[in-house]
Amino acid sequence: MSLTYTNRESSPVTPAITGDIQYNNVLFTFPDSLQPWKPTILSYSSSVASTIIGYPLDSMKTRMQTHKFQSAFACFKQTLHHEGFKGFYRGMSAPLITASCSKSLGVSLYTWTKPELGNFLSFFYNPKVDHSAEPFKLALLNFPVSMASGFLAGSLVSFFACPFEFTKLFAQISVLVGNSNKLGNRHVPRTTFQVCKQIFKTEGVTGLYSGFRYHLLRDSINNSLFFATYETIKISFKALTSTDGTFMGTNLNAGPATVAMAGAFSGILSWATVFPIDTIKSLTQKDIVLNILRVQAGQKRLPVTPRTLTFPTRRMYRGLGPSLTRSILVTMTFFSVYEYLMSHIV
Repeated sequence: MSLTYTNRESSPVTPAITGDIQYNNVLFTFPDSLQPWKPTILSYSSSVASTIIGYPLDSMKTRMQTHKFQSAFACFKQTLHHEGFKGFYRGMSAPLITASCSKSLGVSLYTWTKPELGNFLSFFYNPKVDHSAEPFKLALLNFPVSMASGFLAGSLVSFFACPFEFTKLFAQISVLVGNSNKLGNRHVPRTTFQVCKQIFKTEGVTGLYSGFRYHLLRDSINNSLFFATYETIKISFKALTSTDGTFMGTNLNAGPATVAMAGAFSGILSWATVFPIDTIKSLTQKDIVLNILRVQAGQKRLPVTPRTLTFPTRRMYRGLGPSLTRSILVTMTFFSVYEYLMSHIV
């Protein structure tokens, strides 16, 4: 049985991420009490799937940022040799929950702030939706609102996400840091709880926010470009959609193809832009990890030289290959699953 509903939010701007939804072949209907939480619940489910797929490449990215490897393959080979396949998934259990919560929170904040900012920005220019407008014009009207909403959502989420991301990084590189500094693995924590305990014991509560200023800057810019690029490409691609629903005269279904391509482009652009900031963040946190392991081993702390943002150098892009590959896979998976669920669950 095929049921079709049309969802058009009462909003001065294009509805966040999905745009106007055509409900086809409805699988499930949320009770009224859960309707306001629909984007939150479905984005969490989508993020779990994308996190599982992208975690090994995220682990390689962090290792290459903080240690010298000749290539991505060399990093893969050395990790496999010293830690086995489980090394690529080291520390994943907590991020599977926390990263999904962060993504879900980011989507919720973006979905909420976009219409509010649309109302505010209407004092300066007219971002109101004109569904009869050409797709490119609609995309241009939508872009500033998406950028501002994404920036605000990313800024707010970073306060929640930073402690969890630092514990993830600690778990990913602690064995590597211990071995490269001749500290051995005896003092390396084995569980997420032990990681948090060591950080808290050595650095206090503020230790969980090591590298926060770089995390805040990275997430603000990343989310701003991430959502704005995705929506802009998705809206613009409507001009390339044939009347029969196929893409550019091919046999591809325009809906899934547009979502996948927009997701890939948004992941590439946003992550390539903030990658140098992410590298500085990772190196700053690596210094903290080393001192925590040294204290646990009964050695003195090393002086930590504050790292500053400079014009990007080649070194700051180490690990970019695995990172972009991960970003493409993760964003394509996330948006594809999210858009599917949003259009099949009322």
